[in-house]
Amino acid sequence: MTENTSPDRAAGAAAGEALARVLPSETLDALVKDAYANGGALGAQELLNEMTKAVLERALDAEMTHHLGYEKGDPAG
Repeated sequence: MTENTSPDRAAGAAAGEALARVLPSETLDALVKDAYANGGALGAQELLNEMTKAVLERALDAEMTHHLGYEKGDPAG
């Protein structure tokens, strides 16, 4: 069998490693446990929704900063 080393797979692995560096397994476990305690599967889904929203907002802010060439709120803009 051949090993699948597509760019998407490599990017996914890199993202997983970055996530593990910033959000340790214990922290994720605690977040999920708390979400289930406060709303069951629906609580876990809401946690995922909020995390996705936060990541997308930050990515869009970074993209805008890169596009404009200055930070949000910077007097240079």
